[in-house]
Amino acid sequence: MLFRSVIAAGALAATVCVSPATAEQAQRPVRAEADAVFSLRNVESIAFDEAHDGLFAIADGRLMHWSLFPLELKASLALDTLASDLAISPAGNLFVAGQRWNQQSLLLLGGSILAFPVDPETGIEDWFRLYQVADNATGYSQFSSVAFDGAGHAYFGSPVAFSILVVPDDLTSAAPGTRRGTVDLRCGASAQLSVLEAGGQVFYFSSTIEGAALEFGVLDGSDARKGGAECFRVANIYAQNAAPATFYSIRHAVITRPAPEEGGEPWQAVLALDPNNGRLYLFEIEIVDGQILISRKRSAEIDLAALEPAARAAGTGTYGLIAASGDGSEIYVSGSSMRRVLRFSVTEAEGLVSRGAFELEAPVQGMEIGAEGRYAAVVTGENRFGADRVLTILRDPGAVPVGAPLPASFESIRLIQDLLNASGFNAGRVDGIYGPRTIEAVKAYLDSRKAAPDLGEARGGIGAGSGEDILRAVIEGVFPRKAAD
Repeated sequence: MLFRSVIAAGALAATVCVSPATAEQAQRPVRAEADAVFSLRNVESIAFDEAHDGLFAIADGRLMHWSLFPLELKASLALDTLASDLAISPAGNLFVAGQRWNQQSLLLLGGSILAFPVDPETGIEDWFRLYQVADNATGYSQFSSVAFDGAGHAYFGSPVAFSILVVPDDLTSAAPGTRRGTVDLRCGASAQLSVLEAGGQVFYFSSTIEGAALEFGVLDGSDARKGGAECFRVANIYAQNAAPATFYSIRHAVITRPAPEEGGEPWQAVLALDPNNGRLYLFEIEIVDGQILISRKRSAEIDLAALEPAARAAGTGTYGLIAASGDGSEIYVSGSSMRRVLRFSVTEAEGLVSRGAFELEAPVQGMEIGAEGRYAAVVTGENRFGADRVLTILRDPGAVPVGAPLPASFESIRLIQDLLNASGFNAGRVDGIYGPRTIEAVKAYLDSRKAAPDLGEARGGIGAGSGEDILRAVIEGVFPRKAAD
């Protein structure tokens, strides 16, 4: 998904009873748990591999792959592509959509799609370029997002082209120069692209670069659409009695909830965040005669300023970030200069419901929620060049009670503190909080390792080898840049 974690003071680990989704979850109480990666400089995009409890992020010019709880850095590969989006396909491959750049001259080059075969045990080992646009060429000079259907197609939107690029998601036709299918757009180039499957058909939603509109239509995975596209202005111009501002593109998320009865149809909707007027909309989706219908009569909207009038009066930024689980049970809304994340959920009975907010110590830079809602991530850091970023990961984010702060104790920090103390480095109390004593203990440990082999050598992963092996692995996962220095 497109960016669709510094933590507020106060610790919290509340237990909430929910139905476990996996055998592993059934063996532990479901509570909100947190972990964090520190000292990153720039985080471009995030994707969860919930099937294998993994996290991918492009940060500091590298693709990084972690296993979660505790954090272990499984791979870190240098890239030549600035990522707008990355996502795991149904076939289990990782795709990156973006634009190449020259690290020496800092010049932006042509559009680029990278593909990474992912092994569930070893992770990723290498990448190859699935699609490349020649420098200064017209057409796809940049890609904005990637989405998938269940029939083996990956769809790539571009903010500079009135079409969608179609490639196979199983990498069977990966040879350079292979012709790719395209689907023409009607309403404008795509700032964000999503795919919805219903009634045996594949539909798309595209946020237009201009006009603050949603385009939607039918796909068939080839070079043509089955049906005509519709252009939908999200803001109600008649209710406002004025032409709304359209400077920012709509950010959206497609919601699908299981059918309440066996054999019934799932309930589907699209969330739309309009940064221009600070409103969050929910439009119920109907499929009639093979076409999508959305209507304001079956919609809801929330004025975000009404939820936080003091924050709006202070002029703390524009709501331009949204992330949601696939069923809408967990939804985050924020902006790149805001120190809060608003929480919402979608239910068939109540529609769009506010669930309070997380207050943060640094501005939000990005967010992601896994499709199954098992994991969520928030990236925070000051709005200045070279400032450190903190990537915070939540397990079972829906277990955080309404209005409660985020957990302030990190699982991997707790493990590091325990192992540092056992190794003779005084990290203080084992509380999971990355405080001054823990900072000094980590620094002392890393200094002691400078003459030793690389942190990644002779390591079989978390749970393998000695406590020293585990300590090195977790420190590398939590502090990848410090460990590499």
